[in-house]
Order: sequence, then C-alpha cells, then structure tokens
Amino acid sequence: MTIKEVCEKYGITADTLRYYEKVGVVPPVTRTKGGIRCYTAQDIGWVENAICMRSAGLSVEMLAEYVRLFQEGDSTIPARRALLMEAREEIAAGLKKYQETMDKLNYKISRYEEAMKTGILTWDAPKERRDFQMEFITLNNGKKCPVIGIGTFMLNPAEAENSVREALKMGYSCIDTAAAYCNERAVGRAISASGIAREELFLSTKLWPCDYENENAVNETLERLGTNYVDLLYIHQPAGNWLAGYRLLEKAYKDGKAKSIGISNFEGEYIAELETKWEIVPQFIQVEAHPYFAQDELRATLDKYDIKLMSWYPLGHGDKSLIEEPVFVKLGEKYGKSSAQVILRWHTQMGFAVIPGSKNVEHIRDNLNILDFTLTAEEMAEIAKLNKGVRYYHRTDEQLKGFAAWHPEYETK
Repeated sequence: MTIKEVCEKYGITADTLRYYEKVGVVPPVTRTKGGIRCYTAQDIGWVENAICMRSAGLSVEMLAEYVRLFQEGDSTIPARRALLMEAREEIAAGLKKYQETMDKLNYKISRYEEAMKTGILTWDAPKERRDFQMEFITLNNGKKCPVIGIGTFMLNPAEAENSVREALKMGYSCIDTAAAYCNERAVGRAISASGIAREELFLSTKLWPCDYENENAVNETLERLGTNYVDLLYIHQPAGNWLAGYRLLEKAYKDGKAKSIGISNFEGEYIAELETKWEIVPQFIQVEAHPYFAQDELRATLDKYDIKLMSWYPLGHGDKSLIEEPVFVKLGEKYGKSSAQVILRWHTQMGFAVIPGSKNVEHIRDNLNILDFTLTAEEMAEIAKLNKGVRYYHRTDEQLKGFAAWHPEYETK
C-alpha cells in the first residue's frame, strides 16, 4: 500500500505517518527506487499498533522505545514486557477516568429522562452521594459489586440503622448484613428512609444454619429486609445441613430473589466438597482476609471459577501490630491517609470487596475515602511481604455444632 492508501484507510494524515516513522514509532518503511514508501502487511501492523496505543493515551516516547527494543531481538523480551505492563497501567488509569465521567453522564441522563416523563426534575440522592464515584468488581455472572461497603456485624438494630443511614448519605451503595446479626429489619428501615432507588444499591445478607432446611427461609429474610430481592445471598457457616442451604440459594437465584449467591467461611475441605456438588457456581465467598492473611491457598480455587472474595476482619480485627506496620505508616504519609485507609485500599487493589463496619460516623466516612489514590505495583509487592498466614479467628468443630443448634432472636416489627 502507498502512504496515501494507508492514510485513507486509518484516517490519519501523511504528516502524522511520516512523524511516526521519523521518531521510531513505526519502523523505517521500504521505499521503491523512486523513493515511494511501500507499506507491507508488517508495516501496516505497526501503524495499527501506533494508532491504537496513541488513542489509548500512550506517549510517543514509550511507543518508540518499544519498537527499538523489539528490533534488538529476543534478548529484550523482559524489558518489552515491563514496558507493556507500564503501558497497561496508563491505559487502566485512563479507562477509570472515562468510566467515572460515563457514570456521571448516565446518572444525569437518567434524571432528565425521568423529568421528560413526569415534568419534574429531581435528584434522588444527596449532592455528596451524587458526586461520589465508586469502583466496582465484575462477578462471574456479569453483575457488578461495589468494592467497598458498610458492614453491620456486631451492631445492634439502632446502631445498624444509624450506620447504614449515614453511610448511604456519604455514597456507600453496598450494605452487608446477616440473619445472625439480628439487624436485618433495621437495615431495611435505613434503606427505605434513604430515598435511594433500590436498583442503585447492592444488598447482601446470609442465611443461618438453623434455616438451611426451612423452605421459606429466603422469603422470611426478604420480609425482614423489606425488599423482594437481594443482590447477594450467602449461607453463613458450613454447619448443619449446609448443602440443603446451598440448594435454597440456587433456587433463590433461579427465582430472581437473589441476583448473586455466595458462601461464607467455606474454606479448605468445605469448598472442596461443595465444588463437587454445586449446580450454580457461587459469585462470592466471604472470609477473613487482611495483609497478614491474604488467603493464597483459597484464592487458587477461587481463580478457577472467577469467584470473588469479600473480606471480613479487613483490618486484622483492629490489631495495632498490623495497623502500625511501618509500610502502612510510610504509605499513609505519602498519600495523606491513615494506615487503616491504606490497608483498605490494599484490599480493593487485591480484587477483594471489603465491608468494614463501624458505629462511628467519622470512621465510616474515612473508610469510604480510599478511592482517590492508587498503590503502585512496587508498594503492593512490599505489602505482600507481610503475608505470613496469621489468622485472628480460629473456628472449631464444636463451634460448628453450636452454630447448627442456635436460633437467632430477630427484631420484631
């Protein structure tokens, strides 16, 4: 192909193409005796690569360096890989910014579309919430889950209602509760009072072992929450007839009462057994995870099925030894964050969803304020050195027997 044909095909100017060749983004193109460039299939491949990468925002210098390394031969493969990984990070950062803009536009468009139907323009969330941009994890069924949510473990009904209500004002959209927390009704009241459309929230709860053989258990938990579906439904412990409990989840998923399903505290032998018996692969597992215990062994199984991990005890149950690790103090100073915020950001960059709970409104606000900085690959590698397989919670077989026999005392209407 001639330079004119290439320019017409890819919508660029001849000057741009000559510039790419001059600076090394496109290797020198063979010329005829008359000096006319003749673009071979290989040459066109480099042109396509340059246009694609430049459109993604990569610098001319980076592209020229890649071409230079490529021409030097296979000895530069590690260097080429490192350069492409750097390029990927740049593209990912660009995609995040585009997605944030797209989310804002979609929200505004939806409000105007509603106004065209009703004649009234309304904003159905506080300004603070509208301006907040969440990050999401894509599940193996295509659904999306916010990377950070508000947890309600160990909160009584009044505390849970207040924490969820305040969290929703701030921009949280993921709420985690459980039948065993005995605060589902309180969570439901906070959601109802928020004025936020149900489809904008990601609500997860868990069935307790005493209900695994109760065919009406799902309907009962939905009634307590005041909703006709949950976004994520777990079985809480591998106790009692847990396989019957998982079948309840699968049925709820098929019936549309649970948009996603999950397993909580199913590690080792339990997930290995379930793996041979599930009809529907779970979307989530909720387990203890933190920098001292990154769940390496479990994640090998999760990765096979693209099952996502939701962390509890994300801050090591508040262990000062973990929170005051020098690496977190140093990174906190660098980014203007607390050590706890750095740890929570580590969770989200590990690909985990995280659900820290608190009844302190300022702590709830701080826990959410972690999405405006990104730990580098080198910093993540430094944190990885803390992983020493140390748990804070050690469950026994006797406890599992007790779980199966215990019946939560739910809040009355």
